[in-house]
Amino acid sequence: MQGSIEQMVGRVLGGTFRVERVLGHGGMGAVFEASHTRLHSRFAVKMLYPFVAAHANVVQRFQREALMTSELGHPNIVQVIDFNHTEDGAPYIVMELLHGADLETALRQERFDLPRCVAICRQVASALQAAHQRGVIHRDLKPQNIFRCHAADQPEVAKVMDFGISKVLGATTALTAGVSTMGTPGFMSPEQAEGRSAEVDVRSDIFSLGAILYTMLAGQQPFPGDSLPAVLYNLVNTDPRPLTEHRPDVPASLVQVVNRALAKRREDRYQSAEALLHAMDQALRAPAAAVVEPPVVVPAPPAPVPVVTAPGHTTTLSGATGELQPGWTRPRVLVPAGLILLLGLGMLLVVMLRTETAPQPPTPRPLTQPPAPDTMTPDQTTMATPKTAPGVTPGTTPKIAPKTVSNTVPKIGPKIAPKTAPTVEPKTAPTVEPRKVEPPRKDDWQFP
Repeated sequence: MQGSIEQMVGRVLGGTFRVERVLGHGGMGAVFEASHTRLHSRFAVKMLYPFVAAHANVVQRFQREALMTSELGHPNIVQVIDFNHTEDGAPYIVMELLHGADLETALRQERFDLPRCVAICRQVASALQAAHQRGVIHRDLKPQNIFRCHAADQPEVAKVMDFGISKVLGATTALTAGVSTMGTPGFMSPEQAEGRSAEVDVRSDIFSLGAILYTMLAGQQPFPGDSLPAVLYNLVNTDPRPLTEHRPDVPASLVQVVNRALAKRREDRYQSAEALLHAMDQALRAPAAAVVEPPVVVPAPPAPVPVVTAPGHTTTLSGATGELQPGWTRPRVLVPAGLILLLGLGMLLVVMLRTETAPQPPTPRPLTQPPAPDTMTPDQTTMATPKTAPGVTPGTTPKIAPKTVSNTVPKIGPKIAPKTAPTVEPKTAPTVEPRKVEPPRKDDWQFP
């Protein structure tokens, strides 16, 4: 077989396409690179082996692929240029030449990040929507039938290929009925696995796309098994492991989208590829949402992060300056509340200070002798007996003029400071010096 493939190199097909080299081969055919004999263009030629082409139903499916693919005309579906037979009767399809690798090969080499998985899924869903609108169901959607290539305006473009076992809605031909259970285990829908051909519709492709998205995110198929019966049993009866066990960074909203696409019952899945696309957009626009995160202490510049939100007032924290920036209205409720709080704190501080500095009443001390009065009047003043002047009869009291008597009494007792409770010391009466009395003059004496 390898020798017959190599013999194709250099042959001109249909007088137009010259086979340049072998790109790959499989169990049913091979793919070649060919050049146009009249134009500077290159194409891919997909050809069936002669022994495979001996089966009429296989040739009919092959031709159906060329016919349906050429009618779809979508940027995410491989473009078909021509369909023909070689001189020895081998059918072939001329398609656009793509540079890249299929999704299955890429997933074995690397693990895709979340944005890349979503971008590929969106492109495949868009291709399915175009096919479904034309009444075409792929029925064999899998990573091997999705080709990743590069374009001038996009870093990565996904192309859906191989519509060979596709089903036309409403068709009742023997060809369509005979391939109702065909597909790839692990990516076919439960109704395909159970052979319920009457139930295969657009929702079967939705299930397959959900399985592909799960595989891209988790790095493994949703329904693994050691054997074909085990895979089919899990496909029909068990649920896949939670996606977050493989990828904790996947948002919960996107996990719900994948789970719904993988629902066992057709009625529980998305009813169209357009609905799946809309659900993915909503999930990615949802606030990181659904994921609980600790509060941000320092926001990343330059986007302002809201700090206070009140009716009629917004305050933001500037990422560049780290300062609070007031919004377009003044807070009408927070300012009076702040003043009342400050006033209450001030009053509490005053009470605490007065409590700490208040004087304590002194402990009374026993008095050894009665205290002396604070003030003394002239009537209470103790005066010494004056000496008897010469020439005066003892026992007689001379009459002294008021002018000569000084009744000034010194104040007794210490000066007490206000609001202070000093220790009370026993007071002693001051010693009063005897006053000097001038001897009466002779003419002041009165004799009886």
